[in-house]
Amino acid sequence: MDWSYIAGFFDGEGNISVARSRKFLNGNIAYIIIRIYQKDIVVLEEIKKFLGYGHIYVAKDGVNELTFNKKSNVKTFLESIKDIAIVKRAQILYLLNNYSFEWNSNLHFDLDDYRKLITRENAEGLRKHHT
Repeated sequence: MDWSYIAGFFDGEGNISVARSRKFLNGNIAYIIIRIYQKDIVVLEEIKKFLGYGHIYVAKDGVNELTFNKKSNVKTFLESIKDIAIVKRAQILYLLNNYSFEWNSNLHFDLDDYRKLITRENAEGLRKHHT
């Protein structure tokens, strides 16, 4: 297990979810959740062991999910794969350059601008963002 393996695996089987917190009245506190999916739980357990953090959820459909959202862990993860990831590199670099991992509040974070990086055309030509 190494960062190259994890970066490639994450490119294909993971996602970066950025959302606004609903618990604050203005809804402006952005938070990040990293998720990696896989049916074979052993792979996720090995990744979690290498990282030293995360939680594995077993989904009802049989697809397991390794997830973490602590800012320090997310920052370490993104910094460690930023030069290796291919598919999600633009998202990773945007977050590292525009998201505050030190502050509790991310009032300045432009979620709509971030979502432009992850919008794809579907078969009908409509654009959908995937977070």
